[in-house]
Amino acid sequence: MKLIHALLILGSLSVITSTQFAITQEASMPKPPFKLEISGRRDSNDPSGWDFANNAGITLRAGSMFEFCIRKTNVSDHEIDKWSAGGPTLDLLDSSGHPVKRREPNPSRAITGGGPDMLVGTKDNKLQPGETRMQWSPLSSDLDISQPGTYTVQESEHVTNDPASPVIKSNIITFTVLPPDAPSQQP
Repeated sequence: MKLIHALLILGSLSVITSTQFAITQEASMPKPPFKLEISGRRDSNDPSGWDFANNAGITLRAGSMFEFCIRKTNVSDHEIDKWSAGGPTLDLLDSSGHPVKRREPNPSRAITGGGPDMLVGTKDNKLQPGETRMQWSPLSSDLDISQPGTYTVQESEHVTNDPASPVIKSNIITFTVLPPDAPSQQP
């Protein structure tokens, strides 16, 4: 009987210990300080805005420009950097899951993403709690999406400027590139 009581006590202690360990692990895991989202669709009600709720069914013709917008929202209770060292990382994959090749640099294609200018050493480089940073970028200017097919794009960014810090990933956008329009034939 004493053996049974001892086993029950040991079993109870192990359950309590493992529960406390799990709670401690969960409590020590930091909440992500920001949310990262991307959109490849303009807002139909606001041509200068982006529709982050609806990214389904995006299609374009080969050779046309595809723009997307990155939205970073500070969901913490303290200010954070608008930009991590190295900035966001783009993962663009073709329908086979292979990374899409970068195009050779071409000055006539050089288009930079949009966004406000910032002054170094000021709060311009910080996102306050609840504040959002938005940046648009033309995907087709430096990545080769000239082949018809289905592609996926996702952004990721380190939580801090430390390259060993955890990475936050955005939603994934799937879009389809159709063959270019056939040239019209003149009679």
